[in-house]
Amino acid sequence: MIDAAHYFQISPFAISPWGILFSGIFIVFAFLLVSKRGPLLKIPSLEHLMPILKPSFQWTKIPLLLSILAVALLLLDPLWVPHSSKQNIPLPKKGKSWTLLLDRSGSMWRTLPLPNGEVEPIVKYVASLFKDEIAKQPDDLVAFVAFARKPDILLPLTPDKKQLNELLDGLQKVPPAQDGTAITYSIYKTLLMIEGAKKMEKTFHLDRNALILVTDGFEAIPEEDAKDPLRGISLDAVLEKAKTLGVHIYVVSLFPAKDNLKWGPEIRRMQQIARVTDGGFFQATPDGLQDLFQKIGQQEGGAANTTTLTTKLGLPLAPYLALAALGFLLLYLLIREVVYLTLP
Repeated sequence: MIDAAHYFQISPFAISPWGILFSGIFIVFAFLLVSKRGPLLKIPSLEHLMPILKPSFQWTKIPLLLSILAVALLLLDPLWVPHSSKQNIPLPKKGKSWTLLLDRSGSMWRTLPLPNGEVEPIVKYVASLFKDEIAKQPDDLVAFVAFARKPDILLPLTPDKKQLNELLDGLQKVPPAQDGTAITYSIYKTLLMIEGAKKMEKTFHLDRNALILVTDGFEAIPEEDAKDPLRGISLDAVLEKAKTLGVHIYVVSLFPAKDNLKWGPEIRRMQQIARVTDGGFFQATPDGLQDLFQKIGQQEGGAANTTTLTTKLGLPLAPYLALAALGFLLLYLLIREVVYLTLP
């Protein structure tokens, strides 16, 4: 891919320094050859076979004009070369949406030993794995919602993967007063965000919508929140909303509960979320998350049928333009310089 730092930004074109250098050499070379008088080569007459090649015809200058045109295109280097996102490069028109709904309550900040001997909070480890997986979806939209007692939509659906990475890296622990695990309300608020994005489908068509919920606990909200009509919304109402929007919810429960008799109802609640929305329910330890994210990506279609901006816009044409310019110039010189002699 062409590094945008090597281009001067002039919308809607970008001037290439390499194009300027080549153009200068080309102009000097062309001037020296075109201004030369006298033939470079004499061969016997072929006029009876190829009369159209007589240099007296004015259209023999067409190769020279084509050569100049190729140089001009090389100098301008139009938008078929992938440049910086600061330019008006057309964005993909369709794709999938991936929303990470990440639990950032106090327990998610426990540290994990890494293979390199270092330790990292669970929540940060999950964030790094999600970044790696979402990088495989170049044309898709991403969103990030972090929750504890209440959800915070840190990044609505956007194609900006760089901003997602910055937010994941900068994720902070909530204060004790905001601790909790408001799973149902967080899903509902995330669905409202996705619903708003779907209303903008005139500019971007969402083929599929995946919501990945990662938590190490179960529903736990204060009594005062449970009495609130919004924060205490029923799971059935939330799942009906998800079905209407076509959102597939994948629930990833970390550190599976060993006491299934005690936590059985909560586990079945999570399974219900996945089943009703045609998503998936997974119980795993953090070291199995990478495989889980890959499995979810494959279930949602992965990166199939997606095309990066570089592929859509084509490969850089500068080398081909340079060859075309030289080729047309040599063709012009061949036609102009060859003198046909009559056979005796």
